Parts: sequence; structure tokens; C-alpha cells
Amino acid sequence: MEETIPHKKTRIKSIDFLRGIVMILMPLDHIRDFMSNSLYSPTNISHTTVGLFFTRYLANYCAPIFIFLAGTSMYLWHQKIQSTKKVSAFLFSRGLFLILLELTIIRTVWAFNFDLNFELCQIFWAIGFSMIFLSVIIYLPYFWIFSIGIIIVAGHNLLDYVHLNTTGPFTWLFQVLHGPAETQIHFFKKLTFQIEDPLLPWIGVMSLGYIFGKLYTFEWKKRRNYLWLIGLISITCFVILRLMNNYGNHLPWSVQKNGLFTFMSFINCEKYPPSLAFLLMYLGIAILSLILLEKITGKIADFFITFGKVPLAYYVVHVFYVHLIAVILALITYGQASWLFGNHCLIGGITDKFPQGYGYGLPIIYLIWFFVVITLYPFCKWYGNFKLKHKNIKFLRYI
Repeated sequence: MEETIPHKKTRIKSIDFLRGIVMILMPLDHIRDFMSNSLYSPTNISHTTVGLFFTRYLANYCAPIFIFLAGTSMYLWHQKIQSTKKVSAFLFSRGLFLILLELTIIRTVWAFNFDLNFELCQIFWAIGFSMIFLSVIIYLPYFWIFSIGIIIVAGHNLLDYVHLNTTGPFTWLFQVLHGPAETQIHFFKKLTFQIEDPLLPWIGVMSLGYIFGKLYTFEWKKRRNYLWLIGLISITCFVILRLMNNYGNHLPWSVQKNGLFTFMSFINCEKYPPSLAFLLMYLGIAILSLILLEKITGKIADFFITFGKVPLAYYVVHVFYVHLIAVILALITYGQASWLFGNHCLIGGITDKFPQGYGYGLPIIYLIWFFVVITLYPFCKWYGNFKLKHKNIKFLRYI
């Protein structure tokens, strides 16, 4: 049989497995943000260490895989309910919900304040707008959705060469769509939006993820062949682009003090906004990983899948949890934790507020990460079972 469309079963274990892996990796970088004793960016090749660099490198898997698989999950659900209208309505409403969540609860657990005059537009606002865009284009034939995704992902770096007048009437729209990251847009002199994740490339990623879901209507052997092909093509294109050292990543690589640091420079691609090279590298590895994860079962698989089934709830809870642990440790050590409260926690300026000698080295960071993951597992298990038992509560689909 050539195709088996999963009308009764929309959860694919390998997809939840991969999503669970990136969910578990995610707190590692956030713990580093709040508690590291390093004052330098981990991707600054001139100052970083190997450990810091690869700690950040692993965390970078989260956003592209999360958004790509969100599109895939929507395709599988679409196949189950066979109603484009219902899927479109859900995408639109959940997109609005995620944007609202980003600008209220998520920014609050990051900043530990209620200053809603300053908003950081991070990954969930990008996911929200990507879902709204997908809610419109799912009415198109698959070929057109695929074409739109490819054109955006492959071509958005052409906008790197566009320089608009900073006072032009459409400058704000360009900044929202393509950046540069950390651009601030002001409304009514009191409300500030800082764009951390420009929208355009993520819209393309979710569109391609939606089409990718079609592979999961194929039997295993055919799907495996496609996964190998797509993954290897992505990695090969990444290598070619980086060797050209021109288009596809605004930040060039260069020869460093030794081979390892040169390799680090080679794979050090831009995330804000995600460059074509960045997306080819991370999504190529992710797609190849799905081949291996398809056959892994047992308690190890179940552990990761537990996190992969509740990504949104886990994200919100883990940011609050990590931030709270940082405050508690600071109070124990210093008797205060004022540097862990404020909008600077949102915009990456938190290290500028650290007192002298604050923070921990990577061994302690990894130990705290292990503690966070293990202690959040019961919550994820409980919430996953709660959602399963209360499918009649439609709002649970949003979280």
C-alpha cells in the first residue's frame, strides 16, 4: 500500500521524541542566561570557550525544530479531521493566543515585573504570526504552499542588502518582517516593542513543516528514503553556502587559532533572524535525527516523549522555574537579587547588572539543568495525562 493516512492517530512518536529532546535542551541555555559567570556571548569566537559555545549551539536547535514540527503537527491534524475550515480557524485563533501569551505571561516570567509598556517580541510571537499566515495559505494547493515556504526560506537573506531610511513610513514593517534583531519600535511614546525574532523566515519554516507532514502519510521505507534525501540535501547545501562565505549568512566564517575554533566559526550561523545557512544546518540534522528516533522505544523514548507532548506549558513553567531558582540562589549567596528583576532580563543585558563574582561555571550550570529537567518531569507527565483525559475541554488544545 503506497499511503496510509493516519485518520485515527495523529501523534507520531518520533516527532514527539524530537520535540522532547529540544524541550529538554532548552532550559540549559536559559540557566546559562540567568546564572553563568561568563560575561561574554557564547558565540563570540574571540572570547568564548568550547563548552560555552556548544552549550549555546545545542540550545539553538529549539526554535527551528519547534516551529517546523508545529507545521507538521498541523498537517497531521488536518488529515485526521479532514476540514480545512476548522484547521484554519484553529490556527488563526491559536496564533492570536500565542501572541497575547508572549506579550503578557511569557514576558512577565522572563522579567519578573509587570511593565507592559515594554514588550519583547520573541519566538512565540513569531510562532503566532506564522500560524495566522498558515491559516490563510492552507487553502492553497500543496505545491503553492511548498513554493511559498521555499521562496521565503531560500530568498529572505536577499533582504540583508536592503537598507531603508530609518524614518520611512514602511521601515517598521521591514523591521518586523526581517530585522535586524533587537530593533525597537515605539508607539505613543510610552509603548515599546523590541523585535527579537523577525517574522519572515519563521513563516517560511512553518509552511515547509506543514508540507513535510505529508511524508508521515507514507509507509516507513518510503518515508525513510525521503528523510535521508531531504536531510542530506539540506546539510550539503549548508556546507556549500558556508564554503562560499557570501550569501545565506551575513556573518562570515574565518580561520581561527586552531581547527576546532575554525569549525566553530564555520557552524556559527545567525539566528536573529535565522539565516538560510542556520536553517539548512539545524533542520537538516533534525530531519536525519527523525530516522533514528523512529526505531527507539522503551522507557528512554517515553521520557523524552513526555516532554514533547506538552511543549507550551513546559516552556512557560520552566522559564518561571529557572528564574525563581536563580533568585533563590542569589538571595542565599548575596542576600539580594535585584539584578534578576527588570526589563534587562528580557533584552540580554542581564550580565551587565551582575555583581562582581556572581554566577557559576559550566559544571554547576549543567548540574542545575539536570535538576530542573528531572523535577519538571512529574509536572509534564501529569499535564500530558490531564490533557488526554479531558479532550472535551477544547481550550487545552491551545496549551
